[in-house]
Amino acid sequence: MNNPEEALPSPNGSSGRVLGALLLLHFVVVFIIKTINNEAADMFWMSHVGLLTVALGLAFSVPLLVTAAFIELLVLHGLWLFDCLSWFATGEFPMGLATYLEGADVLVWIATAHHFFLLPMLIVLVRRRPARPREAVLCAIATYLIITTISRAFLEPSSNINYAFGVRISWQHAFWDWANHNSKGPLYLLGLNIFVTFVMFLPAFGLVCLWRKRSQRHIT
Repeated sequence: MNNPEEALPSPNGSSGRVLGALLLLHFVVVFIIKTINNEAADMFWMSHVGLLTVALGLAFSVPLLVTAAFIELLVLHGLWLFDCLSWFATGEFPMGLATYLEGADVLVWIATAHHFFLLPMLIVLVRRRPARPREAVLCAIATYLIITTISRAFLEPSSNINYAFGVRISWQHAFWDWANHNSKGPLYLLGLNIFVTFVMFLPAFGLVCLWRKRSQRHIT
């Protein structure tokens, strides 16, 4: 029997490379807009890092990176979409994740466009080929650890990229209050990464494992 990894449907090939190139182009456009707006540090947000990850995965035919991007973004972009769609429907941001869209100009909307299409696209791609879930979740965990460390060590606290300096969202909860009260301590960043791993990455990892088992049953 053939290797299941090779038999699974794949985003590889010319169509995958073209899509990857388009996503890389969009990443460059986002970077240019952020630079024009003096917000280049925003490129370290997981949302933009995830965009780059899936773009590289498709452009260079590395399905592992596509799966890792899905794990990175499933919960994050899901919450962002909920926040944004709630604003469209009610005029309120229940999570406070998309408040920057109030009064946003055309450039900001262009720079945030991938928040709308990237997650649905990843669901389609990863469900077809959920490649190497264990390595992918480790890649997601390592990526977040790296970018939160960079955010904490080198970026401005006022920007609070990746919540490296505190959980600043509209959703009020005693846990956030406790985390913010201890955000200056040496264990905050470690706690943040553990929290994100268990609440965001592991549920996405479980879904990828489920899809993989189903895909393997179809080819055995």
